[in-house]
Amino acid sequence: AGARLTHDHWRQVRYVRQSLLIWREVSKRMFKLWHAADLDFLDSAETPYALRSTGQGLHRVQPAHRVAKEMRAIVRSLQTRLGDEWVGSSVVHLGDHNVPNALVFIDKYAQVPRILN
Repeated sequence: AGARLTHDHWRQVRYVRQSLLIWREVSKRMFKLWHAADLDFLDSAETPYALRSTGQGLHRVQPAHRVAKEMRAIVRSLQTRLGDEWVGSSVVHLGDHNVPNALVFIDKYAQVPRILN
């Protein structure tokens, strides 16, 4: 049978719009996010990494506090802008099995233009 949406078309449209707006804001701030990712990745004394199997292979799992702070600011500004139109989660995954470290985060967002073209 496959996956089925449990919400209506307009909710899905709002979710896609929200996703594209997040990507646009990340793209605008990519230099700042990349700099923060470098600092987070090199900050192994404060936030040591652990080599773990994440379901996506073996990864260096490490918190990324600077990138997470920037992403929370992006999400907060879009939530304010969209108001009741906001759908979905506002959780920023960094340093977990979904997004093991800041460089994986940067790579995921860097893939979006290629996917859209």
